[in-house]
Amino acid sequence: SDGAYELNLDAAGKDGKIWQRRPALTRQGVALRVRNRRKRANEAQPASFSAVAFSGSGEICAAADRRGFLYLFHLGFNRFVLLSAESVAPPPGALCFTSQHDDELLCASRRVVRVFAVEALQCAASLRGHRSDVLGIRTSGPGGLAITHSMDLAILWDVRRRTRLKVLQNLSAPPRDVALSPQGRLCAVLHSSSRVAVWATSSLGVCRELFVPELDARLQCLALSERHAVAAGCGDVLIAWDLGDDSAHRAAELSRPVVHIELGLLRRLVDRHVVGRRAFDD
Repeated sequence: SDGAYELNLDAAGKDGKIWQRRPALTRQGVALRVRNRRKRANEAQPASFSAVAFSGSGEICAAADRRGFLYLFHLGFNRFVLLSAESVAPPPGALCFTSQHDDELLCASRRVVRVFAVEALQCAASLRGHRSDVLGIRTSGPGGLAITHSMDLAILWDVRRRTRLKVLQNLSAPPRDVALSPQGRLCAVLHSSSRVAVWATSSLGVCRELFVPELDARLQCLALSERHAVAAGCGDVLIAWDLGDDSAHRAAELSRPVVHIELGLLRRLVDRHVVGRRAFDD
């Protein structure tokens, strides 16, 4: 053992303290290790975790295992609780909090997105509209918007009003990933053709279509700011577009495939591999 504090989740523990003593960081920076010991009566082994998410404040972590047990870990209050025990686990990219106020958690359950009220510890609403299993969810804090995608559809939602704003389908190719800008002014859909459609959330219309015809990019994942879009995937490149310039894009060579992009990491990555200086201002 490396000395990290361990919390064992079992059938008897539906809520309780996360730690009995304040944990100290290990040399590798580990503060807490959660081991899932919970299993159903007909199962021989516990399930591994399939999806995790942090709230905007960093105070709350949500984790779902492959059997559908969904936990909340409130690090500030040193408490954990079993929030839901559905039989369906969300995919890795289909669990996220709605805003920086830690008020709601979105979790995919097959074709439905459940909206959980974090303070009340209950399901407050269900978002319906997909015809196949939801594969990804992205949110934007200020406006209460969320974008979800399945194999056949991408949908923009107003989570506060529990309404569907728009089915984002302007290309024949199915969606592969989706993104929302931090302020919620833009959303984007990466299609299986490696084309990106950028939508304005105010007008619900397409404002840009992005594509790099000379590259065999095989794009799989997408990130978006108010000024830039970045995509990568199975190919050996990461592509960054300037949304203010119709022709501007940059490509960085990568040594391995990319499965996920976060905006907080993009500036350092693109700076180092593309221009060696600050590439983005947002």
